[in-house]
Amino acid sequence: MFIVTDALGYIGQEFIAYINQQGYYDIVGFDEEEKLNQKQNNLIVTDYKSYKVFQNFLETHSNLLQAVFILNDDEPEFLTHNLWIWEYASKNGIPLMAINQKFEWNNQKKQPWFWVNFNFLNIYGGNEDRRLNNKSEIYKLLNTDETNMVIEKNKIEDLIHMNDVVKILLWTIENRNSSKNGNYKLSLHQNDNSLIEEFFLNLNNKNIQINRSILTNDNHLKDFFTLGYKSDFISINEFYKH
Repeated sequence: MFIVTDALGYIGQEFIAYINQQGYYDIVGFDEEEKLNQKQNNLIVTDYKSYKVFQNFLETHSNLLQAVFILNDDEPEFLTHNLWIWEYASKNGIPLMAINQKFEWNNQKKQPWFWVNFNFLNIYGGNEDRRLNNKSEIYKLLNTDETNMVIEKNKIEDLIHMNDVVKILLWTIENRNSSKNGNYKLSLHQNDNSLIEEFFLNLNNKNIQINRSILTNDNHLKDFFTLGYKSDFISINEFYKH
């Protein structure tokens, strides 16, 4: 059984849709109660449940759990919740996967036997209509008639397509015996931000102004490939052609 938090969010729904395609159906998705009441999708899961029963569910089903995927935003209201998951997974030997969590996992004395936290800076693609806020700059550009646009440069650097995000999550948990614990920052495979900027400037002949900002680039993609991941990443040009 896989546990998925924020199961009705943008990443959660894309991830469940992908693992359904790979033959995984024993999934319990957790989310806020109001989202559960408005649920509309055709994904195959064992059940959707409220965060209110999360701790009790894990405690009564720990022998069935293959992994917990923390896909919710790293917001203050989730800090205590995520810390409890970490401690419970450490105590009960449950593999733990997460996206964009700022919790200092490396500094904890007790750790799950397997854990990975992926830092995906700018995710784009997939069904971004599921994304209520913070739609990618690519989505905005392809879905607007506006000809004069201003883009913050940090919104188009270190891009990664949603298809790559979900493939990486599943591959990592399926290969957990040969993978390594750690925080990984992954982004566009060629990771040439000058090419990405050029692409945006030429997109649809729009008059695009890019506000420059200074970003540190500590890309760990090569480290990840040494673990055996061999899939080609989707480039921004491939995405646009399709």
